[in-house]
Amino acid sequence: ALGETRADAAVPPLVSLLVPKPRGAKEGADDPAALTGPALDALAKIGSPAAIEEVLGFLNKDAALHAKRRGPPTTSPLGEKAEAALSAITGEKHSGAAAWRRWWTEKKDTVKPIPVHR
Repeated sequence: ALGETRADAAVPPLVSLLVPKPRGAKEGADDPAALTGPALDALAKIGSPAAIEEVLGFLNKDAALHAKRRGPPTTSPLGEKAEAALSAITGEKHSGAAAWRRWWTEKKDTVKPIPVHR
């Protein structure tokens, strides 16, 4: 419901729900990450640049939890939702936490809110 408001005021309560899910964690009512997916979906709908730092922080934590010792990095389902939210907010497409962080480091001073009518 908060995503439907499309208001920046909804961003802080939504980002407070961004909890990475450890690999192999079981789903259930007591799962602290249970609301993370819906929160990321809502942040994508709102499209506020105010969420970028928090979503990037979540993506970095999620990537660290799901990193393999060998082989290419993998993205968890929640990491994919975080990337989709970042794409919806920024209009950019990047793959992986490191690529998003590089882009943000280079562009954060130039990102300005643009009204989007959906």
